[in-house]
Parts: sequence; structure tokens; C-alpha cells
Amino acid sequence: MSSRTRCIAGVIALFLVLALPVSAQNSKPHVALTGGLGNVLGGLGAAVEYHLADSRISASAGLGYWPADCGDGTFSGAGALRGFAGGRRHRAFIELSYSLLEISCPTFSDETQRHYGPGLSLGYRYTGSGGFTFTAAGGIGDVPGDFGTAAIILLGLGYTWRR
Repeated sequence: MSSRTRCIAGVIALFLVLALPVSAQNSKPHVALTGGLGNVLGGLGAAVEYHLADSRISASAGLGYWPADCGDGTFSGAGALRGFAGGRRHRAFIELSYSLLEISCPTFSDETQRHYGPGLSLGYRYTGSGGFTFTAAGGIGDVPGDFGTAAIILLGLGYTWRR
């Protein structure tokens, strides 16, 4: 089994363990709206996140604007799955995403190339009792082709509604 296959199997196993219901928490996060800077926010943008019922897994989609060094910025989108661990306010998470990782500026052509790919991040989320939410994460993404890897970042503020 290759190291990439083992890594994917490990992430899937972690998501399954984190999906087990936790009876210690009264009200659980339901929907979160986050704005800021990050790959899963589409660059400088916003994301909506839906927490699956009675689990520690969420799915999010983001849209934003990503500036480029060559002056040709672009709008981009992203999607992510998160698995949470921790308590009601302070929570760690692991994130599997598909987002814009790199923009190639044209040398001989008129077209800027956008390179989307999968990524894996670790992060932290604080959700206050009033709903205020702070999220920070960092990780690495696999840029398709001969581009290697790219850093993944997330720094966001938002609001979380609970059920």
C-alpha cells in the first residue's frame, strides 16, 4: 500500500471516529458563516458551513477573489469536509479540501491558469456562547501537474448558529 493510500485511509478512519455522537454537549453547531482569507474561502471571501446532525463533521463551500502576482486576479470557489474534536467552545479540526492552490501567470499566452487540487489542513476554532466564531488553519495542498505542493491557509471570523 502506497503512502498516499495509507494517508487517505487514515483520514477516512479519523472522520469516522469523529462522527460518533457526543452526548456531553447540549447544543451543537448547526450552520456557520465565515469571512476572511484562505483557500477554502476562495481567497479573500466567505464560506457557509453546515454541521451534519449529531456528528462532529461539517461540509462547507466558499467563494472569493484571489489576487495574482501578474495582476490578473480571479474569482474562485472551494469545498471542504471537516472533522472536529474538542469541546463546545474550543475545537480542533482536520480538514480535507478542494480549492485553488496556485495561479500561473502567462508568459507566452494571454490566459492565466488556475490550478485547483486537494489539500489537508489542521486547524482551531473558537465559538463563543453568543455565536462569534474565530477559525485558523494551515496545511498543504497537492497542485496537479509538475507544480508540487502549496501551502494552505485559513484565517476567518464569523457567526455560528446552534440548534
